Amino acid sequence: MTAAASARCRGWPEVQPRHGAALGLRGSAMTLSYCVFSSKQDVVGVLQNLLPAATAAHSLWLDVAHRARVGRDAADPPHAADAAR
Repeated sequence: MTAAASARCRGWPEVQPRHGAALGLRGSAMTLSYCVFSSKQDVVGVLQNLLPAATAAHSLWLDVAHRARVGRDAADPPHAADAAR
């Protein structure tokens, strides 16, 4: 069972952690920089990594905008608040 399915079964909101989106963005940026600055200048590699980079950037932007709009405590899943007590 995946983490998202487990969260749905327990009634928790599906939340992708911010560090997961940031990690995806960093990995795509590293791969893109290799494809752009290598001696081969691989166009296919650049095109292949634009979608994951855009998806990670969009996820990170949505998370930051949501937390700014709702507030940090309301954006945290219920299980994190229970563990802090």
